Amino acid sequence: MNMNNLIDSNFRGCILISKCNEVLFQKTFGYADLPNRIPNEIDTKFATASAGKVFVAVGILQLIEKGLLHFDDKIGDIFDM
Repeated sequence: MNMNNLIDSNFRGCILISKCNEVLFQKTFGYADLPNRIPNEIDTKFATASAGKVFVAVGILQLIEKGLLHFDDKIGDIFDM
């Protein structure tokens, strides 16, 4: 299977697929800076702003809903520090 055929031509980003610490596929696509036509590289840093906060909040709320976490839990109770 050719991975390049599975990826939309408009995709911008980096893909890394690994199994048991072995890299099976790794490639960058598009531009890190479109106006200046600077291509993405494996170590390109993407500005995510506050978008990640929503995903973290949803994940925490799902854990609370399942009874695996509680609002009054402290980080020290969860991780050995």
